[in-house]
Amino acid sequence: MMEGSIVKSARYASTILGALSALHPGLALADPATPDTVAEVIVTAQRRSEDVKTVPASISVLGGAALQEDHITGLEDISRATPGVSFTAGGAPGMDAIEMRGVSSTSGSATTGIYLDDVSITTKNIYLNYGGAVEPKLFDMDRVEVLRGPQGTLYGSSSEGGAIRFISNPPDLNTFSITTSTLGSETRHGGGNYDEQVVVNQPLLDGRAAVRFGVDVGEDSGYIYNLSLTGQVQNKNVNDDRWAVARISAKFEVDDSLTITPSIYAEWDKTRDVSVSYLSSDVANFVAPGAPPITLGHYEQTALVPQPGGNQFLISSVTVTKELGFAQLSSISSFFIQNFRRTQDGTYYDSVYFADDVIPPQPGGYNPNGYTSPLQYKIAQLPAPGYTRLINSVLTQEFRLTSTPSATAHDKMSWVAGLYISDYTTHLKNTSYVDNFVQTFTDIYGVSPANSTVATFAGETFTLPGYPPNIIYLNTDRLREEQYAAYGDLTYSPIPRLKFTAGLRYSYAPGSLTQYQSGYFALGAAPEIFEKTSFDTVTPKVSLTYDATKDVTTYLSVGQGNRLGGGNYYIPTSVCAEDLQNLGLPNGAPTTYNSDSLWSYEGGLKGRFLNNTLSIDAGGYYVEWSNIQQTINLPICGDQMTVNIGNAMSYGPELEVNYRPVRGLILGLSYSNTHAVITKVNPQWSTLGVSTGEAILNVPEWMASLRIDYSRPFTNALVGFARADWDLTGPSHGEFNPADVDYEQPEYFVVNASFGVKINARYEASVFAKNLLDNDKAIQIPALQFLKEYYTLRPVTVGVLVKAKF
Repeated sequence: MMEGSIVKSARYASTILGALSALHPGLALADPATPDTVAEVIVTAQRRSEDVKTVPASISVLGGAALQEDHITGLEDISRATPGVSFTAGGAPGMDAIEMRGVSSTSGSATTGIYLDDVSITTKNIYLNYGGAVEPKLFDMDRVEVLRGPQGTLYGSSSEGGAIRFISNPPDLNTFSITTSTLGSETRHGGGNYDEQVVVNQPLLDGRAAVRFGVDVGEDSGYIYNLSLTGQVQNKNVNDDRWAVARISAKFEVDDSLTITPSIYAEWDKTRDVSVSYLSSDVANFVAPGAPPITLGHYEQTALVPQPGGNQFLISSVTVTKELGFAQLSSISSFFIQNFRRTQDGTYYDSVYFADDVIPPQPGGYNPNGYTSPLQYKIAQLPAPGYTRLINSVLTQEFRLTSTPSATAHDKMSWVAGLYISDYTTHLKNTSYVDNFVQTFTDIYGVSPANSTVATFAGETFTLPGYPPNIIYLNTDRLREEQYAAYGDLTYSPIPRLKFTAGLRYSYAPGSLTQYQSGYFALGAAPEIFEKTSFDTVTPKVSLTYDATKDVTTYLSVGQGNRLGGGNYYIPTSVCAEDLQNLGLPNGAPTTYNSDSLWSYEGGLKGRFLNNTLSIDAGGYYVEWSNIQQTINLPICGDQMTVNIGNAMSYGPELEVNYRPVRGLILGLSYSNTHAVITKVNPQWSTLGVSTGEAILNVPEWMASLRIDYSRPFTNALVGFARADWDLTGPSHGEFNPADVDYEQPEYFVVNASFGVKINARYEASVFAKNLLDNDKAIQIPALQFLKEYYTLRPVTVGVLVKAKF
């Protein structure tokens, strides 16, 4: 199978290369000399281009070439390649949550900002399991900037832990180019994978305009098997993932002072099922009485309902820059929309809930699996699909004025000032069924559940007017959040080599949450529930930078970050009465939750040593996090709500080292250690089992990455290379309850490697392996309501990559 995938990709590549060579036979790129020193890295983290060494913040940069050559394909790979970054697995594209420096929470707004160029694509996780971080494909990227620490002054709320910026390649006004790549690989337990990319850059109007466009299509085969309740394989490779990406951008230099850059990025992702497996213990109660138990291995599940998902999003923007002499004025207008669809298997919650809590038991029991009547077992076996559609959209406008560097070498001051406006909306629709519930109930009792006194909650209608039968819950919700912000950042150098920076941002954010709920699980809900919120925040930041030498910079910084509050979803006081009573909430759950915020204290050193062959970025931080937003599960009724649970702190060192001991060889090391714990639990939530000293969830105690990159020229036209990395992730906690199977998440490692050749700097061919040692640990075991789903790394994948540039 792998041979067929690779041969197919190689043939596809040769066809493209031959056609392009015929069209442009004279195009070639010079073979750059292999550098003997570490490269200077330019970033725009502070809204201006500057050497990363001079920025008083901890920043990791992954270049575009490294992203493709090291086969870094998403946020999980980025988290393992950079210190201080972790993730909470969601099991499908667009479902992961990203955290930095122990600022970990899957509630409400994100704690890490996500940006494509200057456009925020950060979303709110308004209800757990309905979405995560937007994850654009790393296609035609110049670099990825990982900014650790709060970025509230320049980037606003939801960047309190840090921000990740995907910086795309801009149009080149002067050079025509075509870049193409084709990848074919094979995944153990799965099948063949492919990824095809083409990018064209076309100058226009004598170097005054250019357009850049490209496409990326691919598929990753699934490796999860779906088994029946008798242990028979029903479907193989159910979690395969397909995608298509299209990007077009242009650049117009109207004159020497005015530039207009429009851009559109569109992505379509489609998965057949989620990449999670089930625990044998969780499906034991579904085995028929007298039947042998099912033993599930890695990469196996027994979902009664297929769980496909679709994630489509569009990011469009227009950036206009005007040189004013003393400053550059920028206008960034953008629109982002995401359409996220997901089907969930609610059998292990909805059907079992009715079987256990609605259907009355029979004395004496029924079978050793725990059901007390034949009807309970029949109801528990009914598939229960839940259909979710989530539409996020945000319209933004930013005006930014950035000082122009002085023509002299003794410029003492630089500054940035701006205004930011955004209008964010979320539409969520969720429909839950229990297939054939009404008929099954009627067949046994001779009366429909809508008219029966047999059910615990008599008189509840299971068939809603105007909707198909068997709907047990229907909700349609609309969240709107506006933001109005003004910010400024000033850097002043009173004496040579010493710089002082101060920044401030003020934000005002009115919002509302409107809910329409009906069906069994909406017992007691009003036809319409409306919650109005309003938050205003001030986020300051100050830093001091001292250039010890021309190659070594030290810095200290203090900054604040925040995350806006919001409205809570309705919790039915009848179904969840016992849970609410245990929490001391006899009158119902809180309707809103407040903003949280943190203060971060950081110091570090950045330098280049040994004749610029060694670069070191070392530092440490201390974070005080207050009023933390946290989603809590109500264990009896299975619902969820967000509360401000208390305070926490995190601290630790971070280190990144790159060394070129000899020509052509690069050795890399990154390391972080994070001590993140709860320091205070608000008395109202003391019964949740969370106590002072508990570890913050899903934060590895340490992370490390070792990398080696070696290249050697065989001739003037032929260069060979080999790369390898060993990424280690330390232990963490996934739950607060020590008895939970996800309480202790294990340490694990991933080994990746590749080798190949470059020819005339135009062609490249390589063989690669991801997860080379086939690590199959269950690294996280999150719960979807009552069902535990364990998440593993993708099994070992081996393949071939062929690239060409013209």
